[in-house]
Amino acid sequence: MRILLSSSEVFPFAKTGGLADVVGSLPRALLGLGHEVTIALPYYRCIREKGIAVELVAEGVPVPLGGDNLSVDLYLSHQPGSDIPTFLVGYDPFYDRPELYSQDDREYPDNLERFALFNRALLEGLPHWGFQPDILHLNDWHTGLVQPYLQEFYRGQDFYRRIATVFTIHNLGYKGYQPKDKFPTTGLPQEYLQHHLLGDGDGWAMIKGGFLAPVVNTVSPRYAEEIQTEEFGFGLDKDLRRISEKLYGVINGIDYSVWNPATDRFIAKNFSREDIAGKTECRRALQEEVALPQRDDPLLVGVVSRLSKQKGFDIFSDIASQFIESGAQLVVLGSGVDRYEDIFRKLAGKYPKQCSATISYDRDLAHRIYAGCDAFLMPSRYEPCGLSQMISMAYGTVPVVRAVGGLADTVINLEDADVEEIAKVEATGFTFTEYSGEALLSALRRCLKAHQNRELWQKLSDNCFAQDFSWDESAKRYVELYEIAARKM
Repeated sequence: MRILLSSSEVFPFAKTGGLADVVGSLPRALLGLGHEVTIALPYYRCIREKGIAVELVAEGVPVPLGGDNLSVDLYLSHQPGSDIPTFLVGYDPFYDRPELYSQDDREYPDNLERFALFNRALLEGLPHWGFQPDILHLNDWHTGLVQPYLQEFYRGQDFYRRIATVFTIHNLGYKGYQPKDKFPTTGLPQEYLQHHLLGDGDGWAMIKGGFLAPVVNTVSPRYAEEIQTEEFGFGLDKDLRRISEKLYGVINGIDYSVWNPATDRFIAKNFSREDIAGKTECRRALQEEVALPQRDDPLLVGVVSRLSKQKGFDIFSDIASQFIESGAQLVVLGSGVDRYEDIFRKLAGKYPKQCSATISYDRDLAHRIYAGCDAFLMPSRYEPCGLSQMISMAYGTVPVVRAVGGLADTVINLEDADVEEIAKVEATGFTFTEYSGEALLSALRRCLKAHQNRELWQKLSDNCFAQDFSWDESAKRYVELYEIAARKM
């Protein structure tokens, strides 16, 4: 099959979060299965700044937007490390900016125009790039208008007649909501404002354009069920229940060429499931780096996260002192909402021998936290898939998570640390269900108790090492979805 994956961000070209990692890794797995794969994203300033080589394919291509034709440049590049062809849509007034979506914590007011142009230019650009895909794999609200554009303006042309689409929801919390008075910008007929199409309350949502694709999926089986409920549906649960017959869940994978303790160049000493001695050295090196006492006895818990309410730090803040006063050590790396940044700064100030907080993003330190900690904390309010819990397990680091979305699909709970036959334990971590500080504290206490049993803890860590979250199986599942979409054409 000829497959084109389109996204607002793709690693290593441009990244703000896990979306870039997913769309950066899946094409390589699809290529390994024998398919012809390309990628498309906007030509952002950060791509120029990285010095990635690009070739101008077509200059001044007219693309309709808001009643005008904008002059767009089309480029060809290749994904570093994989050489996968990558199509770039260039329009400097929209994409030559310091950040991808916002600046100084304020979303760009013209994001509708920016991504509507990208969507339309993608379709206009395919003949210029000389690529006629069998499948357009679209990702999140930034690509939500491709499907309505395709069916409204292009489907009647021979070049586009057989192109099938698959739309992936990575996080329903971001739906590209817009007021009705901005709808004419899209150029779509007003009928698309109807609720069964793009309408959403008093406005409309770009992500709903993706719901019109013949196949829709999200990034874990559990999340596919959750988003059809009022609790997790962000007002779109009725729409998702309406399309439930074409809604699927496919768990993400992780890139073991990046997240592998046996080859990781960012950690103090390499180790593996077969030779775990280096993990102890990584633990001590991490404690020294973040200025915590180099002790072997306390449970060392890591956090690498965006600091926000979605990630569960409101309930963790309720019980953080109780947990730390139990004797554990906590290493935090992340940034986000001021309130949660301040909470962790204050915890580090109050408990300097037990808590360290680095309020930033530091790729190298993230590797060392995954490698050096005993346990990894993700108390998320909701989590479509989550990558951090899978990464932590690749390093034999035991996750403590809320049983939602992909966390529930990937972490096997140990309910009771009083285990008679340790050899038969299949658990890989600790989960809790109720969204409360008390439930989280209970899970952490179970974790603390299990850590005191060295044989049991080693079994949990070994079970984590044994998990396989590579992209191979996920890519095969996506190919199945592509085939379903193609059959519907």
